Amino acid sequence: MKRVLITGSTGVIGTVLTGGLPYAITGLDLPDHDVADYPALVEHCAGQDALIHLAGEFQTENYRSGEINPQNFRLDLNVLQAAREAAVPRVVLASSVHADDFRHHPGPAPLSVDNPNPVPTSPYGAHKLFIEGLGRHYATYHGLEVVALRFGGVNAQDTPGTIDPLLHLGHADLLTCVRAAVEAPLPPSRYAALYAVSDPAGRLHDTANPLGWRPAGVRTA
Repeated sequence: MKRVLITGSTGVIGTVLTGGLPYAITGLDLPDHDVADYPALVEHCAGQDALIHLAGEFQTENYRSGEINPQNFRLDLNVLQAAREAAVPRVVLASSVHADDFRHHPGPAPLSVDNPNPVPTSPYGAHKLFIEGLGRHYATYHGLEVVALRFGGVNAQDTPGTIDPLLHLGHADLLTCVRAAVEAPLPPSRYAALYAVSDPAGRLHDTANPLGWRPAGVRTA
């Protein structure tokens, strides 16, 4: 059984993953564990097969705000550097659909993660582009395997609710997507990025990816 470390494990996404992934999971989250504590993070990384990084301070920095918390950049760097130091082979990074402006995408084809000129919807989205770039750097120059998932909206109720159904990521699709991100072979670049959204009619995002993942669809009940 794979051993997987999850930062931000008590958040909405972390809770779904902790309860649904078939791995031996170690969860890190405040108040007991602080990803800003680099030596402790390296110790927790020892012997792990993968690290899923969800942690961040989102009260100040979120897609609705115009703010960035500089501490979040330190958490991102800590995770990748600790994985490298502890020889964790693969890191899965939480990016977001807000890394590129789906609201003004001219279409008609869905928005691709390969868009060469992404325009983030907010400072939060710009931060997600940063973490993707940092992950690509560690894959290229430090030998890590890195997958960046541009998550859509996930809620505890597992229904679109107040989230735009075109951005919704259901729990079943979340779990299969993250399993692919942890287990699937990567391209020779050792890096992959993909949109993690369910598949409603009229979807805005192209979910094509090199991992073989396919969303089953969005729940409407």
